[in-house]
Amino acid sequence: MKKIYYFVLFLLSNIAIGQTVVKEFSAYGNLNGSNLVCLMSDNTLWIGNGIDSWTKLDTSQLPKDVAIKIIGSKSNLNFDYSKTDLIVILEDNTIWNLEDGYSKWVKLQTNNLPTNSKIKCFRTYTKETGLSFVLDTVLVLILEDNSVWWSDGELNWEKITDVGLPNGYNIEAFNSYQKPRMYDTETRIFVTLSDSSFWWITAGEKNWKKLETKNYPTDKSIVQTEAYMKVGLGGGEGRIVSLFNDNTLMWMSARDCKWIPFETKELPIGVKIKKMNVFTKYVFSGTGTRLVVLLENNEFWTWTQESKKWSKIANEGLPITN
Repeated sequence: MKKIYYFVLFLLSNIAIGQTVVKEFSAYGNLNGSNLVCLMSDNTLWIGNGIDSWTKLDTSQLPKDVAIKIIGSKSNLNFDYSKTDLIVILEDNTIWNLEDGYSKWVKLQTNNLPTNSKIKCFRTYTKETGLSFVLDTVLVLILEDNSVWWSDGELNWEKITDVGLPNGYNIEAFNSYQKPRMYDTETRIFVTLSDSSFWWITAGEKNWKKLETKNYPTDKSIVQTEAYMKVGLGGGEGRIVSLFNDNTLMWMSARDCKWIPFETKELPIGVKIKKMNVFTKYVFSGTGTRLVVLLENNEFWTWTQESKKWSKIANEGLPITN
């Protein structure tokens, strides 16, 4: 009965009967290029690289009549850069991972997570563990009670402290990424609260730290915020990108905390940005920032650091019906 209930909720939440649109997407980069995964409003999953036609993923092994709520993708654990590791969260709060070359869905354990609060959002990435180059899957999630949880490669869920965060805080957006250290890496978690303040913590530490920003546009409100690790020859630094309610995009470095606008004149005029993803992509000359946006008309556009320009991503094969 619960499964039918969740699926009815999913159907009622569709934008319009007879329309199929992009509901959610996830993007990341690896040595093989940029990759995108789409969740459509008809509950189907599609994968593409921005060049070839999109391919539908098999979801027949997932529970029937339970809608997919959130998706996340990352580089493959086995250095197979032609494959994407995909994790989805269903409306019944279960977590599933697509493995073995897109042929096998595996349910991940959530035994020590609270059962009285649903998952609000999550992020996943591949983490290198020391000089051995062993790779682990890291997941970080926020529950609807605003508690923050993270897991290592064995999926042992551990609660992140809330010490340092203001009383009554509400997390509006968050991201997590791998920050390199001398001989290891660490999990860095970044959140945006409902009062538009920015906070961060390293998993395992005891206190959150507030990120004091400069020239913040107080006449705007944040729609979405993403954070990522910008890797370069001198190491790495955290970068934050925000989408504002006037359809503008701005970014800042966690080092100087100064907001800088993105140029968006090449995007279609009068079309709202619905969602965005940002990541570092490996290129011949090193690494480069990639910003991917989904517009309200279901078009994907990407901005590259090397060209400083926007270009439209082909959506051939996606079952879009406006």
